[in-house]
Amino acid sequence: MPAKLIDLTQLLNEKMLVYPDTTPPTFEVTNTVDRDGYREHHISMQSHTGTHIDAPRHILRDGRSLDKFPLDQFIGRAMVIDCRGRNEISGIKVYSVLAPPPAIDVGTLQVCI
Repeated sequence: MPAKLIDLTQLLNEKMLVYPDTTPPTFEVTNTVDRDGYREHHISMQSHTGTHIDAPRHILRDGRSLDKFPLDQFIGRAMVIDCRGRNEISGIKVYSVLAPPPAIDVGTLQVCI
């Protein structure tokens, strides 16, 4: 039986949680089908908005960018931890919401929603 793929991508919206002192995303309708014959939006957001992966290049001058990683490195077993309603999240505190703490295999993707 083939593995089930689950898209863990967060939907973008103007009210979504963003990193402190980060501007939330904005969505402006620039063209409409009725007026212009097509629909288009101007979207503005920081690169750390919503679901994203920090590449080594984010913090290392000569670090690898995401296009240098094989796609299959981002597909695998995952654990989803429901962190909604929490004001502060850290690696240690995430596991405090679970009882008992899970055994995490090397290579398991961890996602906090």
